[in-house]
Amino acid sequence: MRRILLLATLLLCCIAPQAWAQHKKAVSGSVKDAAGTPLPGVTILEKGTSNGTVTMGDGTFKISVDPSATLVFTFMGYSQQEVPASAASFNIVLKDDQRSLNEVVVTAMGFKREQRKLGYAVTELKGAEIAKTNSINPVAALQGKVAGVDISGAAGGPQAANRIVLRGAKSLTGNDQPIFVVDGTIFENETSDNAVNFGNALKNFNPDDFESVTVLKGAAATALYGSRAINGAVLITTKKGTTRKGIGVEVNQTYQIESVFKTPIALQNKYGAGQNPFFRQEAGGVQAIDWIGGYSFGPEMLGQNVKLPNGEFAPFNAQPDNWINTYQTGKYSNTNVAVEGGNEKANFRFSYSHLDNNSVQPNNSFKRDVFSLKSSAVVSKYLSVDGGVSYTASNTLNPSRQGGDYTTENIGRKFIYVFPRNYDVNYWSSRYNVPTLAGRNLMDALTEYPGIDYWYALNEDRWKRKESLFMGNLNFNVTATDWMKFVLRGNFSNEQMADDRRQLGWAANFGGDRGMFATAGQNRTQYTLTGIAMFNPKIQNKDWDLNVNVGTEMWNSQIGHRWNMNTVGGLRTPALYSMKNSVGTLNSEYYPLPTKRINSVFAAASLAYKNAWFLDVTARNDWSSALTYPDGSGTNSYLYPSVSAAWEFTETFKQSMPSWMTYGKLRASYAYVGGTSPPGRTTPVTSPVASGTAPDRPTCRLTASTSPNCCPT
Repeated sequence: MRRILLLATLLLCCIAPQAWAQHKKAVSGSVKDAAGTPLPGVTILEKGTSNGTVTMGDGTFKISVDPSATLVFTFMGYSQQEVPASAASFNIVLKDDQRSLNEVVVTAMGFKREQRKLGYAVTELKGAEIAKTNSINPVAALQGKVAGVDISGAAGGPQAANRIVLRGAKSLTGNDQPIFVVDGTIFENETSDNAVNFGNALKNFNPDDFESVTVLKGAAATALYGSRAINGAVLITTKKGTTRKGIGVEVNQTYQIESVFKTPIALQNKYGAGQNPFFRQEAGGVQAIDWIGGYSFGPEMLGQNVKLPNGEFAPFNAQPDNWINTYQTGKYSNTNVAVEGGNEKANFRFSYSHLDNNSVQPNNSFKRDVFSLKSSAVVSKYLSVDGGVSYTASNTLNPSRQGGDYTTENIGRKFIYVFPRNYDVNYWSSRYNVPTLAGRNLMDALTEYPGIDYWYALNEDRWKRKESLFMGNLNFNVTATDWMKFVLRGNFSNEQMADDRRQLGWAANFGGDRGMFATAGQNRTQYTLTGIAMFNPKIQNKDWDLNVNVGTEMWNSQIGHRWNMNTVGGLRTPALYSMKNSVGTLNSEYYPLPTKRINSVFAAASLAYKNAWFLDVTARNDWSSALTYPDGSGTNSYLYPSVSAAWEFTETFKQSMPSWMTYGKLRASYAYVGGTSPPGRTTPVTSPVASGTAPDRPTCRLTASTSPNCCPT
């Protein structure tokens, strides 16, 4: 009996999959857009199930479904399409999703508008599109996603600041980059020192908190921001709580492995060190490498046993992967936890993010912790309040050196000028401290130990920067009538930075004047107060619609100071990093930051006719302290007007438009904008550096914006 049951079970297991397969239908086809271009990555689901697939790079797909099933095709920017599995053909053509043209986008000063009604260029990206790029800096996340945007990659490590230009260069000063407005607070994509790129404040934001990113490219789009947005603006709106039952918890974990892809140029692996195709002959028939710089015009590398510059012997072999051996496997990890909840009266969202990125460059890393809280409440039918705060703490260790004063520490330069094709990275890097341990100066031993200055700095030097960013905003929204509202906004940010730099000496026993301990820091604050009156008057003729906004703003920036202090002449006791260990008199400086204030009034009017004709007029007048002389004189007032218009002709002629034309729009804009001066240019000061360089009496260097009584006592 048991044998019969076992046989029946085995027979059932063999027949069941075949019976199941017989009830499935294999469906294959392709997906293209209206122009006939294949669409890769289109999601295809069997309706009502989790059975699905995506199209390949050529737009083709294959899936097994129930014969009576319905296939659902979805792709971003295209209308969803459903096709029964019984269809005769599966050559699918997806149509553009016209509903996306009616999307509401965030424009200048936080005003929300329908994109179809705008007379200037606006591109909006959802926060999820930014977060999935795993880019630490939001500038890098925009690469390839916005037309007319030129983004230059940055070297130096994961924290490095990329350069972004919208629609070409606009200034002779070199500052062509747009401002970034995060929940109303303005930040600049400040250019970091290209020699040692620590990045800027933008790396301290958490992309997982982004609700949307809007890029304003034209002058008409950014005129309401005045001179600060002469080069465009990128608006970042962060997520807020939603009305829901109970508490919602969202956990995201991202882990990424990074490796070096290839060298900038192809490297040959036939000839080794030297300038001549033969070895230097020494006594006893010894063949020695004629090692001159990084030239690789020497003998052919055939495994000959040759003498190295340090006197040791090694096979004369090519090292095809020596450039890869200078790097390591990078590891990126980001954990994000968000908790939200709310009802019809109030809501909140709290998030925490921890990012840890070890670069492909050894001893280079970036760590970041971000805490964020946003909340809103309806106090009464006339008043609602919303606001948020966030705090970021980040640590950057050893950005790779690129040039300037650190040219000898540039690994790319080493492979061009110092490391020939037989350079064994593992061999030489393990001997970087041999000369100093033997009582010699490293600089005197470079001809015997080529390139060890790079390995010495990589292993023994440390440059660490700690940063914190604390920012917040608070908005009061008053609804006076159904056609009149008032908004009062306030926001601030405080940035703090502290550098700790330690260098080991190159002389005997790690001494010498290269030994150094340096610290530096900066504390910078800005705040903005804005008041807006918003009017939407009722017009009896329903063909017309009018919105008018009038406001005033005060922006104060660069409130704070910076300082630096470093040892001089080396360290008395090598590797003891203390200011008291300085051989010479300490160098210390204190700089009050040049503050800047801009007071403004602005107005914006939007007029629509028959939901097809749209006109926008804006004007902003700024009064800048940077253009005011010490006696109060100077022309410090300037006006920024703009006008833009749009005509959606497919709406006007919707009854007579041909079926092949689904959407059409004409737009034009004009704006008059310009840039203001940096602070301090109108108040020149010339004075020697104040005396006193002891740690308890920092130097006050008088700059163009400081006054003679600024020095601490």
